[in-house]
Amino acid sequence: SAPPAADGRALLGSDLDERGLRFGLERSYRTLARLAQGGEERIDLVERANRYRPRTWV
Repeated sequence: SAPPAADGRALLGSDLDERGLRFGLERSYRTLARLAQGGEERIDLVERANRYRPRTWV
């Protein structure tokens, strides 16, 4: 998960900065993908999650 924002503000468990919101969007899309009924819908949601995932260093 993302480190806490410097000012401690959060929305629905996500810090109110770009990185925190991207992590929140990614997490939400992946949850929706797990609940999706069809394969196409699941693929679309995973692709959206990947699109919003913040850049990370390996």
